[in-house]
Amino acid sequence: MKPKKKEKKQTMLEVAHEMAKGLRKAELIDAIAMQEFDELCFSSVENVSSTKAKPTCTKKT
Repeated sequence: MKPKKKEKKQTMLEVAHEMAKGLRKAELIDAIAMQEFDELCFSSVENVSSTKAKPTCTKKT
């Protein structure tokens, strides 16, 4: 019996990009939308310290 190959886990952005490629191939999204997926999935993410980051939600008091 052959040993199983260790599969690389995909990130959520990689999975989203694969789905977008399928939608593009099926002509369900246009080239502009595919370009936007490319930019989203392959753009670098800037590291932001916790003191610079803004909270995503705030409590109303």
